Amino acid sequence: MALFGRKASPAAPSSERAPFIQCFRTEDDGLVVRIDPAQVELPAHAGIMVVDIARHLARAMAQYGSACSEHEAMSEIVRLMRAELDDPTDLGSGSIVN
Repeated sequence: MALFGRKASPAAPSSERAPFIQCFRTEDDGLVVRIDPAQVELPAHAGIMVVDIARHLARAMAQYGSACSEHEAMSEIVRLMRAELDDPTDLGSGSIVN
């Protein structure tokens, strides 16, 4: 697993603490996202997390060859995020499950 940025590597998660976000592809190419809202205190924290994930994805895509550059990848990510916010293709069907 590649780590990007200058942040120190976090300690390995204990079995008592699950990841706060997980994404999986389904067999029909859908996307399942699982979020633990108890680990994200404020909407502002969620916003920072989304931007960090987008930056890491843009960098990874450029390094992997899926995009010509990190800037190109980030521009495309932001363009699609804006389009999806303005006119969602899927509002999702999930709910909070304890």
